[in-house]
Amino acid sequence: MTKFSSPSAFLPSPSEGAPASSDPLTTRATNFKRERIKSPKHEQFIRSLPCVICGDNTSTECAHVSYADLRYGKMGRGIGQKEESIWVVPLCGRHHREQHATGERGFWIGHHIDPCRIAACLFIRTQDHEAAQIIIERARD
Repeated sequence: MTKFSSPSAFLPSPSEGAPASSDPLTTRATNFKRERIKSPKHEQFIRSLPCVICGDNTSTECAHVSYADLRYGKMGRGIGQKEESIWVVPLCGRHHREQHATGERGFWIGHHIDPCRIAACLFIRTQDHEAAQIIIERARD
């Protein structure tokens, strides 16, 4: 059985064409920031869907889920940062304003909806209107 001195033994060395900074083990140890996912195309897709609360599709907005939920690997956002495109759900203007006015967690709890689950499912099925409709219809399951 071959023994390796460290997990980095599996990664290409700089002499094999990989720059030293591309070593994920080194990068994680020294820099915890990661590139944020921003997708205008996905956000436009979300705006084309009906509201997850009432089904209205005339004034749908992207409602960003801003709180952390570690069940989904969602770490939350930093001060002054916009949430990633993964964490958006479709809400009509009325429900989006209500969400901000009543508080985000309370809004979703009151409607018996897990917004992180819905957002992640919609991101996985982005651009698939038929699948998105089913996800929205079953949001309260």
